[in-house]
Amino acid sequence: MFGTPPLWTALWLLLPLMAGRASWQVEKFCDWAVGNGEKIRVWQDPWLSCEAPLVPIGPPTLSSSNLLVKDQVAWLFEKSGSYSTRSGYGAGMDRERAASFIPIPFDWKKSIWNVQTAPKIKDFLWKLVKKAIPVSANLASRGITSFPCKTCDGVEDDLHTFLLCSVAKEVWDMAPITWTHPPLSSSMMVFVSSCSNVKNLPPTGVSVPLWPWILWNLWKAPNKRCFEDKVYSSMEVLIKSIKDAREWQDAQALATVTSKEYHGSLQKESYLQQSPPFPNTVTCHVDAAWDTGSNNCGLGGVFSGHSSKKTQTVRFYGT
Repeated sequence: MFGTPPLWTALWLLLPLMAGRASWQVEKFCDWAVGNGEKIRVWQDPWLSCEAPLVPIGPPTLSSSNLLVKDQVAWLFEKSGSYSTRSGYGAGMDRERAASFIPIPFDWKKSIWNVQTAPKIKDFLWKLVKKAIPVSANLASRGITSFPCKTCDGVEDDLHTFLLCSVAKEVWDMAPITWTHPPLSSSMMVFVSSCSNVKNLPPTGVSVPLWPWILWNLWKAPNKRCFEDKVYSSMEVLIKSIKDAREWQDAQALATVTSKEYHGSLQKESYLQQSPPFPNTVTCHVDAAWDTGSNNCGLGGVFSGHSSKKTQTVRFYGT
């Protein structure tokens, strides 16, 4: 409930966070709860609902137009009716997002989740589209002091970091992909969506999409500069992106071959363990190999079967 010192203290602490957001008003999220006061104006104040601020529908009669009933103010975002900084912050952020939200069609599966790249890169792309990357502009929107770009001292937002910074521009200009310059984009969501049509150019030897790895290394480079005092040129960022993409691609190919060999060995073992088609018969499975370098031959056989007596599997190997 309103009126207690902790409540107003919390609101006062919340004001700097909401500075400049004229659309955010506390009273829009409050309602009057009938209590023991005498301040509710029956026909003007919201008091009918505990879920939304609703006022009675008039016109009021002359005798009741100035009627006052017992009251107290309740916060609609808590069941108890008491204000909390968590629900207050959430209400303000929801209102701001709703006011600035412009629906843009975005295919999440095509643009992120089905992209042939590493899982950590997919997670990074999701954060990038959702504005969850801790660049200065995103942090400032949550009340954290802004800071300039670590590379060029410009205003750091997601578009600047990944497209407009001098290093980013040079990387995209040199990248062996189907465009000579990244398309103009109003947001990273639009940019990532347009990347579904990007193709790699030879002779990089990379068949998987290269653009996610470029974005990833454009993000890592300024962080390396900030935390490890390592400076990377645009060419080094691009080479690292190609190298990372190729390493991940080769790892997937190796994993595929290993998987095929494993399943092949299981099938072979399963075949050797099959029972003969007829009782009281013995089956021999034989295989051989020739080594042209040493002119040696290897031969192996497995005898198995069933008879009236217990028969043990016999194995023979020779060279």
